[in-house]
Amino acid sequence: MNMVFFDVAIPMPYADCVLLDNCDAITALYDYLQNKGAKKIGYIGWDNLNLTSVKERENRFIELHGDVDNLIRIPWSDKNSLPGTMEKFINKLKTPGIESDGIICGDGEIGIALKKELLKQGIKNIDIVCVDDFPEAESLSLTTYMQDLDKLARRVYDCLHEQNVKSVKWKAFIYRIKGRLIKR
Repeated sequence: MNMVFFDVAIPMPYADCVLLDNCDAITALYDYLQNKGAKKIGYIGWDNLNLTSVKERENRFIELHGDVDNLIRIPWSDKNSLPGTMEKFINKLKTPGIESDGIICGDGEIGIALKKELLKQGIKNIDIVCVDDFPEAESLSLTTYMQDLDKLARRVYDCLHEQNVKSVKWKAFIYRIKGRLIKR
């Protein structure tokens, strides 16, 4: 049986893994904020660290930033109620020591919800950036790191083909595919 896991990076001998290069994504977003002059960069992501992408993105932010003071995890159970969650989060941003002038969102849904709430509250001095580019991100002028879904799909197909053709000589591998920064 040929297998490829998508958006998972768990080394195993039985399947290839194809996913976004999460380290490149967070690095690109972090560098973008720094180049715009952000001094206090925060990170907001999901609390579900069982998901490889969530864990890798958060870990990369910690590597770049050096501490976790400005790292907030949104409960995965709040996925369907992000607007209310973002309102609470913005209140936390007003707490001394937590304020940020740039925030990386580890997920496009979080980024869109946060940007909408900031606009709703009239807060314009915080740059929001996120991984994943959804159609709504453009209308919100949200800078994103867009996954190259064509390259990801092609790599999945190529992996399956190689597993089939090379069979005995085939070895499982983790393929990290770079995306691109969309500046808005």
